[in-house]
Amino acid sequence: MNQTEIGKFIAKCRKKKKLTQAQLAEKLNISKRQIFLRIS
Repeated sequence: MNQTEIGKFIAKCRKKKKLTQAQLAEKLNISKRQIFLRIS
């Protein structure tokens, strides 16, 4: 998997669990900015 495919996979899983990027960041104990930069 390349970075784009991984980002799409994470986004798909996040949406399936009905989590926002902010909620995912909180669960992973990282900033919302890090989530945005890695997944977008």
